[in-house]
Amino acid sequence: MSKLALIVTVEFEPGLKDEVLQALLTHRERCLKEEPGTLLYEVLVPLEEPAKLLLFELYSDSSAFSAHTAGRSIAHYRDDVRGKIRSVTSYKCSVDGASASWDASATGLLRTTPTLASAPSRP
Repeated sequence: MSKLALIVTVEFEPGLKDEVLQALLTHRERCLKEEPGTLLYEVLVPLEEPAKLLLFELYSDSSAFSAHTAGRSIAHYRDDVRGKIRSVTSYKCSVDGASASWDASATGLLRTTPTLASAPSRP
């Protein structure tokens, strides 16, 4: 099966950035620790959009994503941010043809090392 990625935009109520960010970072740590199929979970802070956060999530397959959405951590996160979120927009993406190697760093975070095929040289 191919890997499954999610790109998510979270828009929150004014003045609640620190609370929402902390809830997401805590959720992220739980997911990476407790969900074997969660390969990567990055929380990104846009420089030009102060009321939004972006997420990049990578799952080993659709079963791992289903386990994530039914898991304890996401329920806890939803309780933490109830009433603080304006909107959530997500894009589910297949990760076909991607070649990457995954390893756990000393901090418990995951990183990717892409393997690029060499392109034909131009004359």
